[in-house]
Amino acid sequence: MSEVLFWEKLNEMRSALAEAEKKYKHCCGQKSGGEQTSELVFKEAVQVQKDLMNYAFSKHQRAINQFINEFSFLADMDKETQQISVFHLSVWGIFFRPLTDQKETIFQEFLTKKAEDITRPKTRQVVQSWTDMEPSLLLLNEKTDESLYFENMITAEKVEVDVKPDQTVLPEKGSLVLGFPVQFEEKAEFFIQYTMFAKKSLQILFFFRSASLLTHMKQMEERAAHL
Repeated sequence: MSEVLFWEKLNEMRSALAEAEKKYKHCCGQKSGGEQTSELVFKEAVQVQKDLMNYAFSKHQRAINQFINEFSFLADMDKETQQISVFHLSVWGIFFRPLTDQKETIFQEFLTKKAEDITRPKTRQVVQSWTDMEPSLLLLNEKTDESLYFENMITAEKVEVDVKPDQTVLPEKGSLVLGFPVQFEEKAEFFIQYTMFAKKSLQILFFFRSASLLTHMKQMEERAAHL
């Protein structure tokens, strides 16, 4: 992967995290009577995402780069598809591949060093649950002012995602999205961001490339489990 593309993706991650912080300020800012626990947990989890990504790319840039370069099929993709793939592969590598010198995942190393900074038990529980997340290709079946209702195209699992008051761009019904859904109490959120494929502009090649990416990720997880 070129250095230019690598830093483009890092900047995109940082921009997505800044948007997440903005969502918090709009939907969960200080209210009369103080902030609710769920609002504080969301705010703190967003901050942990930001801290984790900064840690990963400042401490383990070379290892992440080498991991991405293992996927030769990236070279055959157009730039837009390649950028989408690099983003999701980077998240996958940080959480599920032993990329540190101690053969831990970057996420495990981060938690070991930073766990004492996560003082709220509920926030710690949410952060630890991220080890169970997986890349998902989701179909939007329904949407309301409060929620987006997805179906996982691989497992048929139903996923309800919260809609924040400041979200002005939402996928159309029937659209596909690619992302890492993580649970926040009753509803889910996407880890950092998701990739949206508009229903009318979705090309079949794009779909199969996205599905191929998920297959490659799952195969890597299965191989790692037998190391």
